[in-house]
Amino acid sequence: TKNDNAGFFCHPVLVINQDYIIEEVNQTFLNRFQKNAAEVIGGSCYQIFHQLDKPCDQCGMVCPLPKVLQENQTVQVLQRFPTGNGVSHYFEITMSALCPPEGKRKRLIEILKDVTIRQRLKEDLQKSEEQTLLLLKRATAGKAFLETIVNGIEDQMMVIDLDYHIIEVNRAMLEMVGLKREEVVGKHCYEVSHHLKEPCSLPDHPCPLKDAVASGKAASTTHVHFDKQGREHYIHVVCHPLFGEKGQVQRVIDL
Repeated sequence: TKNDNAGFFCHPVLVINQDYIIEEVNQTFLNRFQKNAAEVIGGSCYQIFHQLDKPCDQCGMVCPLPKVLQENQTVQVLQRFPTGNGVSHYFEITMSALCPPEGKRKRLIEILKDVTIRQRLKEDLQKSEEQTLLLLKRATAGKAFLETIVNGIEDQMMVIDLDYHIIEVNRAMLEMVGLKREEVVGKHCYEVSHHLKEPCSLPDHPCPLKDAVASGKAASTTHVHFDKQGREHYIHVVCHPLFGEKGQVQRVIDL
Protein backbone atom coordinates (compact mmCIF):
# COMPACT_ATOMS: atom_id res chain seq x y z
CA THR A 1 0.00 0.00 0.00
CA LYS A 2 1.00 3.63 -0.22
CA ASN A 3 1.44 3.77 3.53
CA ASP A 4 4.09 1.07 3.31
CA ASN A 5 6.46 3.75 2.03
CA ALA A 6 6.21 5.80 5.20
CA GLY A 7 7.91 5.24 8.53
CA PHE A 8 8.65 1.79 9.82
CA PHE A 9 5.95 0.00 7.78
CA CYS A 10 8.51 -0.42 5.02
CA HIS A 11 9.95 -3.03 7.42
CA PRO A 12 8.47 -6.45 8.25
CA VAL A 13 5.71 -6.11 10.86
CA LEU A 14 3.86 -8.78 12.79
CA VAL A 15 1.26 -8.89 15.57
CA ILE A 16 1.63 -11.62 18.19
CA ASN A 17 -0.27 -12.50 21.33
CA GLN A 18 1.01 -13.12 24.85
CA ASP A 19 1.54 -16.80 24.02
CA TYR A 20 4.01 -15.95 21.21
CA ILE A 21 1.46 -16.88 18.52
CA ILE A 22 1.58 -14.82 15.31
CA GLU A 23 -1.85 -13.37 14.49
CA GLU A 24 -1.10 -10.89 11.69
CA VAL A 25 1.77 -9.96 9.36
CA ASN A 26 2.21 -7.36 6.64
CA GLN A 27 3.11 -8.10 3.01
CA THR A 28 6.66 -6.86 3.55
CA PHE A 29 7.12 -9.60 6.15
CA LEU A 30 5.91 -12.31 3.76
CA ASN A 31 8.13 -11.01 0.95
CA ARG A 32 11.20 -10.67 3.16
CA PHE A 33 10.97 -14.18 4.63
CA GLN A 34 9.59 -15.78 1.46
CA LYS A 35 6.54 -17.28 3.15
CA ASN A 36 2.79 -17.20 2.65
CA ALA A 37 0.30 -16.24 5.34
CA ALA A 38 -0.85 -19.81 5.93
CA GLU A 39 2.71 -20.81 6.89
CA VAL A 40 2.97 -18.05 9.47
CA ILE A 41 -0.41 -17.20 11.00
CA GLY A 42 -1.09 -19.39 14.04
CA GLY A 43 2.53 -20.41 14.44
CA SER A 44 4.84 -19.34 17.26
CA CYS A 45 7.39 -16.66 16.52
CA TYR A 46 10.25 -18.68 18.01
CA GLN A 47 9.46 -21.64 15.78
CA ILE A 48 8.99 -19.60 12.60
CA PHE A 49 12.17 -17.52 13.07
CA HIS A 50 14.54 -19.84 14.92
CA GLN A 51 13.06 -23.36 14.60
CA LEU A 52 12.89 -23.62 18.40
CA ASP A 53 10.35 -25.59 20.46
CA LYS A 54 10.20 -23.00 23.27
CA PRO A 55 10.58 -19.20 23.63
CA CYS A 56 13.93 -17.61 22.85
CA ASP A 57 14.61 -16.50 26.43
CA GLN A 58 14.41 -20.12 27.51
CA CYS A 59 17.10 -21.03 24.97
CA GLY A 60 19.77 -18.51 25.92
CA MET A 61 18.54 -15.77 23.56
CA VAL A 62 17.10 -12.36 24.31
CA CYS A 63 13.33 -11.93 23.90
CA PRO A 64 11.51 -8.58 24.33
CA LEU A 65 8.01 -10.02 24.93
CA PRO A 66 8.18 -10.70 28.71
CA LYS A 67 9.54 -7.23 29.45
CA VAL A 68 6.93 -5.53 27.25
CA LEU A 69 4.14 -7.34 29.07
CA GLN A 70 5.64 -6.75 32.50
CA GLU A 71 6.54 -3.06 32.13
CA ASN A 72 4.13 -2.00 29.36
CA GLN A 73 6.86 -0.15 27.49
CA THR A 74 8.53 -0.40 24.10
CA VAL A 75 11.53 -2.73 24.10
CA GLN A 76 14.23 -3.05 21.44
CA VAL A 77 16.63 -5.98 21.07
CA LEU A 78 19.06 -7.34 18.50
CA GLN A 79 18.62 -10.92 17.27
CA ARG A 80 20.55 -13.08 14.85
CA PHE A 81 18.41 -14.97 12.32
CA PRO A 82 19.84 -18.08 10.60
CA THR A 83 19.16 -18.62 6.90
CA GLY A 84 19.08 -21.71 4.76
CA ASN A 85 22.45 -20.97 3.11
CA GLY A 86 24.26 -20.78 6.45
CA VAL A 87 24.62 -16.98 6.42
CA SER A 88 23.06 -15.20 9.40
CA HIS A 89 21.16 -11.92 9.28
CA TYR A 90 20.81 -9.47 12.15
CA PHE A 91 17.48 -7.84 12.93
CA GLU A 92 16.76 -4.97 15.27
CA ILE A 93 13.42 -5.90 16.87
CA THR A 94 11.16 -3.21 18.32
CA MET A 95 8.14 -4.49 20.25
CA SER A 96 5.25 -2.57 21.85
CA ALA A 97 1.94 -3.49 23.48
CA LEU A 98 -1.20 -2.97 21.39
CA CYS A 99 -3.65 -3.10 24.29
CA PRO A 100 -4.04 -1.36 27.67
CA PRO A 101 -2.09 -3.10 30.47
CA GLU A 102 -5.37 -4.06 32.20
CA GLY A 103 -6.70 -5.81 29.08
CA LYS A 104 -7.23 -9.56 29.33
CA ARG A 105 -6.13 -10.34 25.77
CA LYS A 106 -2.57 -9.16 25.30
CA ARG A 107 -1.43 -8.35 21.76
CA LEU A 108 1.90 -6.91 20.71
CA ILE A 109 3.28 -5.36 17.54
CA GLU A 110 6.79 -6.33 16.45
CA ILE A 111 8.80 -4.41 13.85
CA LEU A 112 11.91 -5.96 12.34
CA LYS A 113 14.67 -3.86 10.80
CA ASP A 114 17.47 -5.65 8.95
CA VAL A 115 20.71 -4.21 10.34
CA THR A 116 23.01 -6.91 8.99
CA ILE A 117 25.30 -4.53 7.09
CA ARG A 118 25.60 -2.20 10.07
CA GLN A 119 26.19 -5.08 12.50
CA ARG A 120 28.83 -6.75 10.33
CA LEU A 121 30.63 -3.44 9.89
CA LYS A 122 30.53 -2.94 13.65
CA GLU A 123 31.92 -6.44 14.27
CA ASP A 124 34.69 -5.90 11.74
CA LEU A 125 35.63 -2.63 13.42
CA GLN A 126 35.78 -4.34 16.82
CA LYS A 127 38.14 -7.14 15.75
CA SER A 128 41.20 -5.05 16.39
CA GLU A 129 41.57 -1.82 18.34
CA GLU A 130 44.40 -0.78 16.05
CA GLN A 131 42.37 -1.50 12.92
CA THR A 132 39.34 0.25 14.41
CA LEU A 133 41.25 3.48 15.03
CA LEU A 134 42.64 3.38 11.50
CA LEU A 135 39.21 2.80 9.95
CA LEU A 136 37.63 5.55 12.02
CA LYS A 137 40.30 8.02 10.92
CA ARG A 138 39.70 7.08 7.33
CA ALA A 139 35.93 7.29 7.85
CA THR A 140 36.24 10.92 8.94
CA ALA A 141 39.07 12.02 6.66
CA GLY A 142 39.13 9.77 3.61
CA LYS A 143 36.54 10.44 0.95
CA ALA A 144 37.52 7.37 -1.06
CA PHE A 145 37.04 5.10 1.96
CA LEU A 146 33.63 6.59 2.67
CA GLU A 147 32.49 6.22 -0.93
CA THR A 148 33.35 2.52 -1.02
CA ILE A 149 32.25 1.51 2.50
CA VAL A 150 29.69 4.04 3.74
CA ASN A 151 27.74 4.22 0.48
CA GLY A 152 27.30 0.46 0.72
CA ILE A 153 25.18 0.98 3.83
CA GLU A 154 21.49 1.05 2.97
CA ASP A 155 20.49 3.14 6.00
CA GLN A 156 20.92 6.92 6.01
CA MET A 157 24.27 7.83 7.58
CA MET A 158 25.97 11.05 8.69
CA VAL A 159 29.25 11.83 10.44
CA ILE A 160 28.65 14.79 12.78
CA ASP A 161 31.02 16.87 14.89
CA LEU A 162 30.35 18.03 18.44
CA ASP A 163 28.84 21.30 17.16
CA TYR A 164 26.22 19.38 15.13
CA HIS A 165 27.92 20.12 11.80
CA ILE A 166 27.67 17.37 9.18
CA ILE A 167 31.19 16.32 8.14
CA GLU A 168 30.28 13.46 5.85
CA VAL A 169 27.11 11.88 4.51
CA ASN A 170 26.29 8.77 2.50
CA ARG A 171 24.33 8.36 -0.71
CA ALA A 172 21.23 6.96 1.04
CA MET A 173 20.90 10.12 3.14
CA LEU A 174 21.35 12.41 0.13
CA GLU A 175 18.71 10.49 -1.81
CA MET A 176 16.24 10.77 1.06
CA VAL A 177 16.58 14.54 1.52
CA GLY A 178 16.97 15.23 -2.21
CA LEU A 179 20.15 17.30 -1.85
CA LYS A 180 23.71 17.21 -3.19
CA ARG A 181 26.67 16.49 -0.92
CA GLU A 182 27.88 20.09 -1.07
CA GLU A 183 24.42 21.25 0.02
CA VAL A 184 24.53 19.08 3.15
CA VAL A 185 28.14 18.98 4.38
CA GLY A 186 28.75 21.89 6.75
CA LYS A 187 25.10 22.31 7.69
CA HIS A 188 23.72 21.35 11.09
CA CYS A 189 22.21 17.87 11.34
CA TYR A 190 18.98 19.22 12.81
CA GLU A 191 18.55 21.56 9.82
CA VAL A 192 18.83 18.77 7.26
CA SER A 193 16.98 15.96 9.06
CA HIS A 194 14.38 17.81 11.10
CA HIS A 195 14.02 21.24 9.43
CA LEU A 196 14.75 22.82 12.83
CA LYS A 197 16.68 26.00 13.67
CA GLU A 198 18.23 24.69 16.87
CA PRO A 199 19.50 21.35 18.21
CA CYS A 200 17.03 18.63 19.12
CA SER A 201 16.02 18.62 22.79
CA LEU A 202 13.62 17.00 25.21
CA PRO A 203 10.78 16.29 25.50
CA ASP A 204 9.77 16.07 21.83
CA HIS A 205 13.16 15.61 20.17
CA PRO A 206 15.64 13.68 22.35
CA CYS A 207 19.17 13.96 20.94
CA PRO A 208 21.18 10.70 20.83
CA LEU A 209 24.32 12.68 19.86
CA LYS A 210 24.34 14.37 23.27
CA ASP A 211 23.90 11.03 25.02
CA ALA A 212 26.64 9.33 22.96
CA VAL A 213 29.11 12.13 23.71
CA ALA A 214 28.23 12.15 27.42
CA SER A 215 28.42 8.39 27.91
CA GLY A 216 31.04 7.44 25.34
CA LYS A 217 28.67 4.68 24.20
CA ALA A 218 26.15 4.21 21.41
CA ALA A 219 22.82 5.95 22.04
CA SER A 220 19.54 5.61 20.16
CA THR A 221 16.08 7.10 19.80
CA THR A 222 13.25 7.36 17.26
CA HIS A 223 13.11 10.61 15.27
CA VAL A 224 10.82 12.10 12.67
CA HIS A 225 12.89 12.92 9.55
CA PHE A 226 11.68 14.68 6.42
CA ASP A 227 12.34 13.48 2.89
CA LYS A 228 12.68 15.57 -0.28
CA GLN A 229 8.89 15.78 -0.65
CA GLY A 230 8.53 17.02 2.92
CA ARG A 231 6.94 13.74 4.07
CA GLU A 232 7.54 12.53 7.60
CA HIS A 233 9.41 9.26 8.23
CA TYR A 234 9.83 7.62 11.62
CA ILE A 235 13.51 6.67 11.76
CA HIS A 236 15.29 4.72 14.49
CA VAL A 237 18.56 6.63 14.94
CA VAL A 238 21.70 5.20 16.56
CA CYS A 239 24.70 7.46 17.29
CA HIS A 240 28.09 5.76 17.64
CA PRO A 241 30.89 7.89 19.18
CA LEU A 242 34.22 8.22 17.34
CA PHE A 243 37.25 8.67 19.58
CA GLY A 244 40.49 10.57 19.07
CA GLU A 245 43.94 9.25 19.90
CA LYS A 246 43.61 10.45 23.51
CA GLY A 247 40.30 8.65 23.99
CA GLN A 248 38.01 11.65 23.82
CA VAL A 249 34.85 11.70 21.69
CA GLN A 250 35.51 13.85 18.62
CA ARG A 251 32.69 12.97 16.26
CA VAL A 252 29.60 10.78 16.04
CA ILE A 253 28.36 8.42 13.34
CA ASP A 254 24.58 8.80 12.98
CA LEU A 255 22.97 5.66 11.52
